[in-house]
Amino acid sequence: MITEVIKNTAKEFGYSTEYLTEWICDGFAEKVASKVPGAKVCWDCDIDPMQSHLGENSRSPSHCFIVYEGRYYDAASSEGVDDWRELPFFKQHQWMLLA
Repeated sequence: MITEVIKNTAKEFGYSTEYLTEWICDGFAEKVASKVPGAKVCWDCDIDPMQSHLGENSRSPSHCFIVYEGRYYDAASSEGVDDWRELPFFKQHQWMLLA
């Protein structure tokens, strides 16, 4: 179900998956989550506080995605992945992942 919702929502937005993932990931994730009961919107810094790059008191998330039934999704990963760090966004921006 969520795979089709992600694909259809991407079509509704009318942008490439790259654009959705890089520039409007939060709006996309919120729209998808609103259509899928049980889906939640999540920022990487919500999972790993070390990902908040501007310090403890700043919310500086680098990517927003959907968590649903233990898997992680975004516009570029409609099938989902088991670990949020496996999303294509993080593979392309490995420097953002702090050791």
